[in-house]
Amino acid sequence: MTIIVIMLVLQKLPRSFWRYPKRLQATRAIFAIIVGLAATVLTLALNGRRERSDLGQFYIENAPDISGGHNIVNTILVEFRALDTLGELTVLGMAGIAIVAVMSTVKDKFIDPPAENIPEPPRQAWVSIRPRGTTAYRAVHEAWPNVIPPKLTIKILGPLLAITSLVIFWRGHNEPGGGFIAALVGSAVIGLLYMSTAKDRAIGPPKAPLYLIGFGVATAVATGFIGLIFAGSFLEPMHGYFLGQHFTTSMIFDLGVYLAVVGLILLSFNILGVSDSAATPAGDDVLTNGIIHRDVELTRERADELIYGELSGPMDAIRGERPTHERRSRAGNPDAKVKASSTHILHGDAPIERSSDTQPDQPPTDAQEGAK
Repeated sequence: MTIIVIMLVLQKLPRSFWRYPKRLQATRAIFAIIVGLAATVLTLALNGRRERSDLGQFYIENAPDISGGHNIVNTILVEFRALDTLGELTVLGMAGIAIVAVMSTVKDKFIDPPAENIPEPPRQAWVSIRPRGTTAYRAVHEAWPNVIPPKLTIKILGPLLAITSLVIFWRGHNEPGGGFIAALVGSAVIGLLYMSTAKDRAIGPPKAPLYLIGFGVATAVATGFIGLIFAGSFLEPMHGYFLGQHFTTSMIFDLGVYLAVVGLILLSFNILGVSDSAATPAGDDVLTNGIIHRDVELTRERADELIYGELSGPMDAIRGERPTHERRSRAGNPDAKVKASSTHILHGDAPIERSSDTQPDQPPTDAQEGAK
């Protein structure tokens, strides 16, 4: 999942950079090397060079008895330092909301310049390939067959990752795990879903990321008030036993962490996952006479849909105006089911992908009829 996020960020970088004088480049390189060496030396010199503190020893000796959990790191985060964790969780959630707020105040033409205005220089293939109509030709010129294996893989890995995520969350109070790590494992499903789409589109319902972030932070805050009302202190954990199992309200707090982290990662995929409108062909893009004609959602439209749901296109408003009734659109057809016996690659028929700009009452296109 980390590699996917890194690649999404790298595709946002410009294709070329300003040329600076070699003297200035050399100065910056020397400065960067000095900073890197200084950070390395300080890390090696200071890490592990001190004895365990009295507070650390106190946690080791008393945390299991006080919290009822043997995972000292997790109990410190969700019980002893729960207020600090709540602050970090709030900052995490506000970072996601701030991304949407900033993107929804910039016009689409400034975030993603129209692709048709940027010519694509002709490229000559390094090696010759088989003629049009062959599997080798489609493998190079059509990207959608690459998603058939991930579509089949996620049918098995998806449930396994979801179950693993729940197990890690459940055991976090006594064994390595917890809400944050469990959320990262669960978010791997989002990464697989993103990689298995033949068309550039958002993953999940448009408003889901903000709902998850909001419910996550609200759950954590509600846990604090439960402790304040019934235990006399904000975020004070309450413990009890049910059917011989130890339960604590800090698990509810951990659930808030889980929801907020999943929401932020889902938001990051949907915003960063928008293809580069200037150069990178993706989804239904068509290269005609050296010009890329784009047919995918862009960054501003994705940001608007996080707030208002499915829209027919990006909004022009920059001051929080709501979309008109004509701007709203209904969800398109569900994804076509890809099975182990699918023959999409064999026959060259792409599976139908959900499209936010396809209305249910519109007749299917020739390509969709062929895929069926």
